[in-house]
This record gives sequence, structure tokens and C-alpha cells, in this order.
Amino acid sequence: HGRAFHALAVRVRNECERMQRALVSLDAQVRIAVTHFAPTLSTLLGEPTAKRWMLGNAALGRVIDGHAVDLVLHGHAHAGCPSGTTVGGVPVRNVALPLNRGVVIVPVPVRAPTGTDLLRT
Repeated sequence: HGRAFHALAVRVRNECERMQRALVSLDAQVRIAVTHFAPTLSTLLGEPTAKRWMLGNAALGRVIDGHAVDLVLHGHAHAGCPSGTTVGGVPVRNVALPLNRGVVIVPVPVRAPTGTDLLRT
């Protein structure tokens, strides 16, 4: 079990570092993070408790919360909840095909061009 947990810790750290680099380098009016694993427990509700550790990465949520992300899309949680938020309040949509039974269309928040923090969808 020790090797498996070490490998998981390395994967989590690598995912967070890649997300951090991507978000720091991003210069856009709207920031959408797309991940495979859930960055929050809120979209894993409905999944068996024993499987949740394999379906999410809360550390990704902490990275996302630190970078003014407007929306997160993720898959992988086939029996989870379709929507939730990170701890910091960023909207998260679980777009896993089996959960939603089809393609998901998500309205994208758009920042006002004046540079204000007002969002409209």
C-alpha cells in the first residue's frame, strides 16, 4: 500500500503544479479549468464513499481557488452530482457522460469588457 499511496501523492502534486503553471500563464477575460478529476467533494456526492479518494483531488481545488477561475469542468465521477463549488466558491460542473446521459452544454460566464468584475452569462 505504501507504494500506491506514494504514487498517488506524486500524481496529485504533479497535477497541481501543471494547473498552477497553466493558470499563472493564462491571460484571458474568462478562466475555465478543465480537469479529469473532481477538484471538490461537492460533485462526488452520490459516489460510493470508499471510491471518492480515487475520483477527486481537493488540492486542485485549492490551486483553482487561488487564481480567479470562473468555471471548472470535470468528468470521471459517473455517479456523482452534476454541479457544486470549490471551497472558495468557484462553480464546478461534473460533465461525465454517464452521469448526465448526454452532452452537457454549460453557459460560460463572460467578464464585462470594461475590466469590472461583473459577470454575465
